[in-house]
Amino acid sequence: MVRRVTLAQLVAWGAMSETVASLLSAAVRARLGIVVSGQPGDGSTTLLRALCAEIDPLEVIGTFETEYELFLHEEERTGLVHAWAARGGQGAESEGPWRTADQILDSFRFRLDRGILGEVRAAEVWPMIKLTESGVCSMSTTHADSAQQAIDKLISSAVASGGQISRQAAGWKLAEAVHLVVQLACELVRDPDDPSKVRKHRYVAEIAEVVPGENEAGYATNVIFRREPGRCAVAAMPPDRLLERLTAHGFDVDAFTAEVQANRQQPRGL
Repeated sequence: MVRRVTLAQLVAWGAMSETVASLLSAAVRARLGIVVSGQPGDGSTTLLRALCAEIDPLEVIGTFETEYELFLHEEERTGLVHAWAARGGQGAESEGPWRTADQILDSFRFRLDRGILGEVRAAEVWPMIKLTESGVCSMSTTHADSAQQAIDKLISSAVASGGQISRQAAGWKLAEAVHLVVQLACELVRDPDDPSKVRKHRYVAEIAEVVPGENEAGYATNVIFRREPGRCAVAAMPPDRLLERLTAHGFDVDAFTAEVQANRQQPRGL
């Protein structure tokens, strides 16, 4: 388990390009809502730790986890870290179950700058949305095969846990809380010198911007970094509503534009 990791290290390990790292760093500093999506073992917790390394050390953070994996409360920080972990509620001495959704509701008694959810499964979605409506920036992980699937999963969960809310309203609310979905992938790579040796290559496969919309879905998506077979995500289209905020917080838009132009001149899939 890698407890301390940075975006620069992930670039060096081949998990993302420098342009992707520039966007993600700026997104954290701009206090955008970020969801990291992938399957178990794809490295979502590792990427979330790297994103946390970009947070202003003066911020007050709340972490909400089933069990401690981020360990931000054990790091030396200027700002406070309030760490919550789930409680199973089994046994005669138990005080009852204490789930992630309960943790988030409990956090409303604290003054948080940022809430970090170790994993969004279902019931946590609506409390997460309400947390962001109170001015708390959120970052989280979830399990899905694509950015679109992650959005659909979160919307369905919001409808299920939000009472009488419609899918359109849930989509609009989610797009107000989540600005970027970062999709991870993992492939097995054989050593060219020794085919019997195999390693896992974990990398950012796609980044999508989520935008509130008046359409039936309640939101729209803009693929900023697109999928390419066997490659880290490549620059495709500048973000719609986020470009000014990202640029103000260090996003290298010139490098991004140059990469977009280079990708347009290169045949897809090469």
